[in-house]
Amino acid sequence: MSNTSNNDLIFTNVNIITLNNKSPVAKVLGVKGNKINYISTEYNKKSINRIKSNKTKIIDCNSHTMLPGFIDAHCHILSYISKLSSLNISNPTKTSIKEIKQKIINYSKNFDNGKWIKITGYHEFNLTDSRHINKYDIDEISPYNPIRIKHISGHADILNSLALKFIGIDRHFIDPIGSYIERDHNGNPTGLLINMGNILNKKIPKLNQKQLLTNAKLANEHLLSKGITSIQDATYTNSTNRWKLFKKLKDDEVINPRITFMPGYQHLEDFIASNIKFQFGSIDLNIGPCKIMCNLTDDGIYPSYEKLQKIVNFANINKFPVSIHAIESDTIKKVIQLLNEQKIVNNNLNNNLRNRIEHCSEIDQSQIIKLKESGALITTQPGFIYTNGARYKSLIEIEKQINLYPIKSIMKYNIPIAASSDFPVSDINPLIGIFSLITRKDSQNNMLNKKESISINQAIKMYTYYGAYMCYQESIKGSIEINKLADLIILNDNPLDIEYEKIKSIKNLMTIINGKILWEN
Repeated sequence: MSNTSNNDLIFTNVNIITLNNKSPVAKVLGVKGNKINYISTEYNKKSINRIKSNKTKIIDCNSHTMLPGFIDAHCHILSYISKLSSLNISNPTKTSIKEIKQKIINYSKNFDNGKWIKITGYHEFNLTDSRHINKYDIDEISPYNPIRIKHISGHADILNSLALKFIGIDRHFIDPIGSYIERDHNGNPTGLLINMGNILNKKIPKLNQKQLLTNAKLANEHLLSKGITSIQDATYTNSTNRWKLFKKLKDDEVINPRITFMPGYQHLEDFIASNIKFQFGSIDLNIGPCKIMCNLTDDGIYPSYEKLQKIVNFANINKFPVSIHAIESDTIKKVIQLLNEQKIVNNNLNNNLRNRIEHCSEIDQSQIIKLKESGALITTQPGFIYTNGARYKSLIEIEKQINLYPIKSIMKYNIPIAASSDFPVSDINPLIGIFSLITRKDSQNNMLNKKESISINQAIKMYTYYGAYMCYQESIKGSIEINKLADLIILNDNPLDIEYEKIKSIKNLMTIINGKILWEN
């Protein structure tokens, strides 16, 4: 069905992948205002004349491919903005503590004594030294600047002695519940901190306004240059103050992609007290599910099962779906059990909520069946297959590797599953995730569970339609249909041509939001 009213913008001679089962492909698309107004499989001069006016802009796409704009359903935009003012030491190949120290020496030359030096992208797996870098290593090269080295996972940090002193961590400091401080044989901290980001972020100086604005503009360009038209910020520390910051960035048009903002569970009462409810806001910036962290500790899961029940129940009673961080099999098993119990509560309250699990990296067949029964959704990060595949093969038993990102098995049960990058933990480029979903190859060209590979259309749908579905937005975006938002991308290269070297830098891309061309290269 097509609307023949005059269009502001018409794309012709374009290979449109609509992700609409009723009409999966098309050749012509018209935009009026911020909506898709016309779709047709016919491409001829007569049909084009019928839908244009003297003011219509017509773009011949030379048989390039049009897709719905990519949706990154789990990321951390402020962390990414901050990372742009940090030294990135990520390395796909092996490196050494000596090499990292030299990078820090070179980077720190322009820093005055006492200024914080922030470093990201660290992973001990890539070190030839077979140990973590520690405060003693860093003190040797930088005794006069506090230094924070952030682990690539986002869940660990390494601080030098000056930074530890600034934060107030010494041999008498008690490990917070759910966190871990590595210590030497005398009980002194070595600098390695696990799950203490929330404490560090409160004490370490943030970007000033000028840096924030500069980096936010860069982040916006990076998103648009990868065809990302919507993001969902899944930061568990998201507060009402952060909501105000996001609103200013959107009001000032610093960030173009649409944002769904997930309130952190520790701040949910503040949102409710401020009458900021689920789906509050606009199409451009709105409130999403309540984000909950659930980690595996030596004592089980943290928060405890009973505490987690109370958090989920409180959120759901207040009409907030929950989005629970769960990575390991043991954690996922508990979360699925809880969501099955919560489903009974919600059914009794007539609450039709789309609770979801974030990551869900390791899940077996029996857990998938239980997950289906719970009615929960999944948001996962397929790009980790590429970036972490070698580590998985090295550290995880062969019999358990079949449970890593079993995307096809999950799809067999019709469980809605969306894809994301978790940036800045991983590369923001959605095509890397699509490459991983189709090929199941890691960075060393090894396969990880080839039988779990899926089709190109299924992979694209995880980055578009199901990204929208996660937050009840599938009626307005995520596929190319009449009256949906004109959030689109046009790729010069054929997306079926899945070769990592070709897709890691997207070329000849056009990104369109609200029918406006915001990026073109």
